[in-house]
Amino acid sequence: MIFFAVEEAGGKCLPCAVDIREEEEVAKAVQEAVKKFGGIDILVNNASAISLTGTLETPMKRLHKQYFTLKSS
Repeated sequence: MIFFAVEEAGGKCLPCAVDIREEEEVAKAVQEAVKKFGGIDILVNNASAISLTGTLETPMKRLHKQYFTLKSS
């Protein structure tokens, strides 16, 4: 995991599993980062919504949900 590599290299990080559709979860993650580091200098937004079907087989409703879930965050 990248967390261990960062820590072993002398860095600090705070991996968070957050449902970006839930504002409270995002706020909690920010609060945890501020508590641990005193603020946020760099934020890696690695949010994703995946589909295990091919593009042509994925219903438009699912594509729409994936795109707008990520775009609105």
